[in-house]
Amino acid sequence: MNKRIVLLGVLCFCVAGLASSIAILKQKTHAASRSVLSGIPMGDSHNSPLKAEIELVQTVIKNHEKFSVSTALRNKGSDVWILEILACGYSNQWTSDNPSIVIGESCLNNYFQRIGLKPGEVFKKTIRASVELAPGTGQSESVTFRLGFKDPNFSANPTNPPMKNSPIWSNAVTVGVAR
Repeated sequence: MNKRIVLLGVLCFCVAGLASSIAILKQKTHAASRSVLSGIPMGDSHNSPLKAEIELVQTVIKNHEKFSVSTALRNKGSDVWILEILACGYSNQWTSDNPSIVIGESCLNNYFQRIGLKPGEVFKKTIRASVELAPGTGQSESVTFRLGFKDPNFSANPTNPPMKNSPIWSNAVTVGVAR
């Protein structure tokens, strides 16, 4: 009886390992085929056909004050690019390279919308952010940052699962912060 339980446990362990290996193989195969089909060299987000651009609506704000950032996603490739945009959590698809910049919104009924961008077309939308600086001397500061768009259809390094959904980085902008 104990041998059967041990053998059953070993069998379950092997099946789980096999299933995990198959999932990883599928992911690598899908990423590699997407890279070949779209012409994106694997591991190189600079060659993405999608370009992220940002522009500040306000150039001076107060610390902890919300401000608007205009975002644009431009298809600079030669094929239609399918964007997966969160319906009400679009700002959650963006990340900042500066920890002082806080982005995000809450959303109760979120889902992905598929948007086809033809070559040269641009998807524009404004997001809200804030600057969260530590208490200081009361003097004005400037904060420079870039935003990175996380597109589920593109990965800068698709063979490395932790890098899946690597951001496509925008240009840098600077906001003045009054304390």
